[in-house]
Amino acid sequence: MKLTTYIDRINKMNKLFSAEKTGTPKQLAEKLGICESRLYCIIDDLKLQDAPIAYCRKRETYYYTKSFK
Repeated sequence: MKLTTYIDRINKMNKLFSAEKTGTPKQLAEKLGICESRLYCIIDDLKLQDAPIAYCRKRETYYYTKSFK
């Protein structure tokens, strides 16, 4: 995968997380053009970098638990 493609995905995820409009993991993966398992790997990588990511089943969205850039 190209680094620019990865960065573009991360930027798109950041915007969606900030707006709390990701949808379900399946929907988010589709928005990003990746499979769900790849999505989970990217989220795990972000969490290792101290990204405060959580998922709300009721609202069906990922979000940041505190301000994050």
